[in-house]
Amino acid sequence: MSIKDIVIYGTGAIGSVLATFLQLSNAEGEKNIHLVGRASVLDSIKENGLTFIPYQETNQQNWITTTGFNYYTNIQQVPRADVIFCTMKAHSLQRSLEDAKDLLSSNPTVFITMNGLGLAEIVEKYLTREHIIECIVLFPSKLENNIVRNTGGNSTIIAEKNEISKRLIPQLFKPDTLDIQLDKNCKQRQWQKAVMNIGMNAISAITMKTVGEVLATEPLRKIISQLIQETFLVSQKEGINLPEDMEEKFWDFCSKDPNHRPSTQQDIKRGKPTETKFLNGYIVRKGKEYGFATPANASITTLMDIIEQKI
Repeated sequence: MSIKDIVIYGTGAIGSVLATFLQLSNAEGEKNIHLVGRASVLDSIKENGLTFIPYQETNQQNWITTTGFNYYTNIQQVPRADVIFCTMKAHSLQRSLEDAKDLLSSNPTVFITMNGLGLAEIVEKYLTREHIIECIVLFPSKLENNIVRNTGGNSTIIAEKNEISKRLIPQLFKPDTLDIQLDKNCKQRQWQKAVMNIGMNAISAITMKTVGEVLATEPLRKIISQLIQETFLVSQKEGINLPEDMEEKFWDFCSKDPNHRPSTQQDIKRGKPTETKFLNGYIVRKGKEYGFATPANASITTLMDIIEQKI
């Protein structure tokens, strides 16, 4: 398959980083890279170029500016697609795919890049599984107008390893532009990342505490422990072999950045929906399917639903 048209469906921070490295790998201009997003962001990129600032890089000569994109505020305006990177939030995925039905009818390959569990099941309503590649995207980043800044030092994609990803990734990204790992155990790593989000994100948003403040509150630690235990039980039913010391890994991971405020808390402050239904809520739904209760995750999901209804 020769790739001609690539779509970034959701030109936020993650989409902008991907667009940067896709365009850097498109030096000959043989591919069309289509950006779909908000008019304010796209207008700024169109006028000034898309600028990527590497981690802690103050020398503007080392900043990377790319141009030459196509710009759309509506996915239905995009003429064709060979590859689509879904970079919107998980709660927007279903609606976004419904809007893209005509484009999906030509069976492009869809990369799922957002946080959440069970997202491939949603995409499978529109495409067969062979056209879907699940990814873990590690891009700590922040977008302001046309400038996307690396805020954490990593720019890595972990994609499930199969025949399609092995064929497509080299066509999309040059080896010296981005750290891309193809992993046959991508699903397991996806769940490991989900444990971190399930344990901390909603708790931090409900309490409006930093990670360090949450860790210092013993009653919250007990709730988190139960959240992780319930997630572990569901993962076993799903055939995912999480490490036995997953909870210890969680505490260790969180303790490294005590001043951090997860994006879920930021979403609540900005009056935006969160991904809780695709994290804690997914554990609740799967627990019901397998016939056991997940009371901690159920309570957290309900509390977040109430909070989101008020924003």
